[in-house]
Amino acid sequence: MAKLLRSSRNAAIAAVATAVGLATTYALLYWDSDYTSDSSFGEPYDAYFYRTRHAEALLNGDGVPQNFLQAKAEFEAIERATNLRDNDPKDYRGRASQRIAEIYYNGLGVPKDTVMAAEWFRKAAQSGKTVGPGPALMLGTFFEHGIAGKRDLVEAYRWYNVAAGTPYESQETLINMDKHAQLTALAKTKRAELATRLTTDELNRAQRSPFQPPSLLDLTEQQLEQRNRTK
Repeated sequence: MAKLLRSSRNAAIAAVATAVGLATTYALLYWDSDYTSDSSFGEPYDAYFYRTRHAEALLNGDGVPQNFLQAKAEFEAIERATNLRDNDPKDYRGRASQRIAEIYYNGLGVPKDTVMAAEWFRKAAQSGKTVGPGPALMLGTFFEHGIAGKRDLVEAYRWYNVAAGTPYESQETLINMDKHAQLTALAKTKRAELATRLTTDELNRAQRSPFQPPSLLDLTEQQLEQRNRTK
C-alpha cells in the first residue's frame, strides 16, 4: 500500500513539474529515498531517530494512517528542538526543514505555498552536507523561474553553485552516492546554462554565497535610495 501511495504521489508531482518545465529536477528530488533508513541514523535509544521515523511514517502512510498535518507538526517540533546540537552530524533539523518545505511546496494537508517552501528550503540548504544538494537545487530552480517571487538569475546561479559544490560524506550524507552525483551534475548543468545568460558583472556578483548578507552591489537603485534615507 505504501508503495502504491508513493507511486501515485510521484505521478502527481511529475505532472505539476511538467507543467512548469521542471520535470527533471523534481523527478530527481522528491520522495525517492528513505533518508532515515540510513545506518548512521540508527543509534540505540536515539529519541530523535524514532521521532523522525514516526514523522516520516505519518507523511508516507507507512504502517500508520497517512496524516500530513501530524507529520508537519512532528517535523516542526524536531526543527525547533533546543536540545539538538547545531553541529549534530545526523542533523535532524535539516532533514525536518526539507520535509516541511516539500509539504508546503506540494500542498500536502496545507494550502500550496511556494514562499513558505522557499524559506524552509533555505533552512534545509544550510544542512547540505547532511541532506544533500536537493534544497539548494530547488532554490536555484525557484529563482530561475520566479516560482516564489521575482525571477533572479544571479541568485539562481548562486544556489546552483551551492548545490554543485555540496560535498558527499559517506558517514553523514543521507542520500546515496548515485543520487548525490545526479543532483550535483544537474546543478552544474543548470549553472553552466545560466552563465551564458549573465553579463560579466552579473557573473562576478553571482560568485557570492547566498548565505552571506546582500552587498551594496546587490541592491537596486530604489533599495539604495531607501537605505541612504534611513541613515
